[in-house]
Amino acid sequence: MGGLDEIPILQITHRLLQVGPCVHHDQAMPREQLVLTITLATTVPVAIKIVGVLLIAAMLIIPAAAARPLSRTPEGMAIATGLIGVLSAIISLRMAYVFDTPAGPFIVCVAAITFLATSILRGFRHTR
Repeated sequence: MGGLDEIPILQITHRLLQVGPCVHHDQAMPREQLVLTITLATTVPVAIKIVGVLLIAAMLIIPAAAARPLSRTPEGMAIATGLIGVLSAIISLRMAYVFDTPAGPFIVCVAAITFLATSILRGFRHTR
């Protein structure tokens, strides 16, 4: 065919949107899950090319792990994850500018320190 079909992300998205013959309408994927899946399927490959595999993996996992002890609901965890990720990036970019070093390692280190701090905070909560 050619054209847009050669772009892998569009092929993946097209496969995600297809409904097989054995799937009934009442078993369809919920809209929120579909939006999240398509968003991740488009964001991660682009970000990997720009930033790198290690940084993307760290920024997907560490803020979520750091937000878990701080939240009681999935919605609260999603908000806390976003805030931790954004704050880690802002603080790290400032530190990288001040120390004239690459920003990637600082971002991972600040996110990891946040994870350690929330884990310690969770430990203090459970001992009381």
